[in-house]
Amino acid sequence: MTEKYDLTKKKNKVSVRNGKVLHCPKCKEYLITDYNKNVEIDSCLKCKGVWVDHLEEKDILEIKPAVFTLDEVKRLMKLYKPLEKRQEAGYVPCPICKQLMWKSNWGGFSGVMVDKCGKHGTWFDDGEIEKIKEYVSLGGIEFQKARLVERGMEEVNHKFLMEVYRLDKKIDSAYMRARLFSKF
Repeated sequence: MTEKYDLTKKKNKVSVRNGKVLHCPKCKEYLITDYNKNVEIDSCLKCKGVWVDHLEEKDILEIKPAVFTLDEVKRLMKLYKPLEKRQEAGYVPCPICKQLMWKSNWGGFSGVMVDKCGKHGTWFDDGEIEKIKEYVSLGGIEFQKARLVERGMEEVNHKFLMEVYRLDKKIDSAYMRARLFSKF
C-alpha cells in the first residue's frame, strides 16, 4: 500500500485546493490526491485518514437507494447495534478552510464519529469508511429513516394530545359558563 502513495512516483500528487496545499487535520502531513472507484479523495500517508468532498461522499460510501419492506426495517431496528468507535478528544481544522470541524455521529446512529466541515466535506480516520459501508449495507440508512419517522410520529402525537387537552379545557370552561349563566 505504501507503494501506491510513494511521493517519488509521478502518479501521486500533493492535494491542492484554491492554490493551497492540503494538510492532514490530524498529523499535519501533506494529503495526496488519489482515486477510489473513479472518485477523487485526499489521503494521508501517515495516519491513513481520508478527506472526501461533500459531493463525492455518497459515491465513496456506496450509498444507493435501497427499498426495504416494513418488516425488514422492523427487523433491522431490533438487530441494529452501533458499530464500535474509539472516542478521541479534540477538534481538528478543515484541510481546505482551516476552520475547526465539528464531530458528528455519521448517519446519526452508526457510532462512527467523523469530523465534518459544513462548507467542504468530511474527514474519515483510518477504517471509518469501511465501518460506514458496513452500517449502510446492514440497512443503517433505512434504520435512520425509520427512527426519523418514529420521532416525527411521536411529535405529531404529542401535538395532537396537547390540542385535545386545550380543546377539552375550552369545552369545560364553556360548559361551566353555560351552567353559571343559564336560567333555571
